Amino acid sequence: MLVADDGRTLLTNFSCSAIFSIDRAPISVGAIRWRAPEHVDDSRGVTIEGDVWAFGMTVLELFSAERPFKDASKSSIISCIRQGPLPERPIHMNGEWWAVCTSCWGLDPASRPSMSVLVEKIEKIIAQSSRPRFVETLNENEDKVVNEGNA
Repeated sequence: MLVADDGRTLLTNFSCSAIFSIDRAPISVGAIRWRAPEHVDDSRGVTIEGDVWAFGMTVLELFSAERPFKDASKSSIISCIRQGPLPERPIHMNGEWWAVCTSCWGLDPASRPSMSVLVEKIEKIIAQSSRPRFVETLNENEDKVVNEGNA
């Protein structure tokens, strides 16, 4: 991750860049754990849909603090990417974030959301999580229920 001069966080991974040459099609390189099914054999180069898949794996990694398919061998990772099972939901990830991840992992690249749709979903999740939550507690000095704000 990089941080721009204006404070924006930029997600990058130079090991997943494409190599271009005049006489050849782009060749996908980089870590298999974040690669979409259509890219595991390097036959289609780099696509936006593949980036969406990798984004879902990156979100998973942020919540789990572990690489996707952490205990799997390269050959079993390829099989899991193509046929399942995909990684399990981390215990610290709520349903909304899990839905973001799983929407990125559609086997059909056309079924994956665009990054602009993902940004909208994430903005909603963040907005909802920053609203005060109210917990009802019994006030010991008075026999009535009071609301206490939790941030």
